[in-house]
Amino acid sequence: MVFTDTHCHFDFPAFDGDREALLAECWRRGVERIVVPGVAAAQWPRLSMLRHDRVSIYCGLGLHPWFSEQHESDHLAQLETGLREGNVVAVGETGLHGPAGKMDQQVELLEAQLDLARQFQLPVILHQVGAHNELIRSLKRCPPVCGGVVHAFAGSFEMAQEYRVAGLWLGVGGVISYPRARRTRAAVARLPASALVLETDGPDMPLSGFQGCRNSPVQIPSVFRALCQVRGVRLPDERLALARALEQNANNLFPAAKSPQ
Repeated sequence: MVFTDTHCHFDFPAFDGDREALLAECWRRGVERIVVPGVAAAQWPRLSMLRHDRVSIYCGLGLHPWFSEQHESDHLAQLETGLREGNVVAVGETGLHGPAGKMDQQVELLEAQLDLARQFQLPVILHQVGAHNELIRSLKRCPPVCGGVVHAFAGSFEMAQEYRVAGLWLGVGGVISYPRARRTRAAVARLPASALVLETDGPDMPLSGFQGCRNSPVQIPSVFRALCQVRGVRLPDERLALARALEQNANNLFPAAKSPQ
């Protein structure tokens, strides 16, 4: 089976010591694509340095709400230039982070990036923590014309349906490996396979049993096994069909990173 990690911060310093070894292990485990979202202007140059002869690495550019203290007044203009000149597959990571406060400023920055996604005909990579209603309102004001993904989805079936109506996929990661995540596991079990893509959000969000450890794309097969368990997919043919469906979803989400099936 072939897999894509649709969201990993593989440029972060946590991977500097063994990035090449991890990519070699990804290849051995069937993880053949990684999408790396940009989070701040100072970090964008690192993205262009990510290369591998077998694992395909694609990047987005965005201004993440968690890093708001790093964002300056001219960074939106720099983002527009980067989208025009760069070889990117998405706008993001952007979104809303409720605990960070200053929601009006977060919404303004998000909607400016949603407008850029429309301008450049790109999907969006969205972060959402404690701000579901605000995000839905922004998506209605600035609907993404090329779709996108709510990464690290952790919510109810009803929340997922609202995102689907907005034309978004749901990023499924380590959350579903925790039995206590009943609401999210129930939602992922009910959603059609066509709504889902796999991710790790490495180096964060480790799977159950790996708390306190660095997460990485080599764990994508483990995320897939957790998804199979939650959805009751047991037979080999069924698992293969699900894996192929998830890869097609990744192709549809990021057409500029499309790989042959």
